[in-house]
Amino acid sequence: MRYFDLPVELRFQIYDLLAKTIPHSAPFSEYRGFYYTCRQIKCEIDQECGPVLRKHITLLQNNWKATTRYANFGALPATLPYWSLQHLYLTLDPHAYFRRKQRNDDGFLPIFNLHLESVSIALFVDSKSNASWEDDGNWIFYWVIYQLERRNAELQARRIMVYLPKASKKMAMFWVKLGKRALCF
Repeated sequence: MRYFDLPVELRFQIYDLLAKTIPHSAPFSEYRGFYYTCRQIKCEIDQECGPVLRKHITLLQNNWKATTRYANFGALPATLPYWSLQHLYLTLDPHAYFRRKQRNDDGFLPIFNLHLESVSIALFVDSKSNASWEDDGNWIFYWVIYQLERRNAELQARRIMVYLPKASKKMAMFWVKLGKRALCF
């Protein structure tokens, strides 16, 4: 009997078992072969694993809310399809975040562990804050570049984008050079 001769319900139960047994921090290489076997299997896995991914993202979101009120995920409506869950958007006030966290914090790592198409981090400054955002904003940018340079098994997101507030020309040129260095290794 061939795999596609099995009823769809049985195949979905197999995907459900796969989704529950593979840890969220497991490298993509652990299931890449099965996932890319054919287009139909990929579509069926995406359909079945969407709710599991949504639950995990919601857990991360709740953890961030408990840790700091200055970092927020974009809203996750209940009707979002699986492919939309592949693009996370996070807003962050660096000053407020670093008043509560330490600079060596790996709070972003659980997000980067997810097998996502993109993670967007938008930095903003609270209008009441009179501090220069560039100090704390630099740390986040350095941290993202460091993760990209490491390219370790923990970094699963395919694309990480950092949106920065308006900066001086000198600071902008510094970030461009730093970003190019990270991409040219």
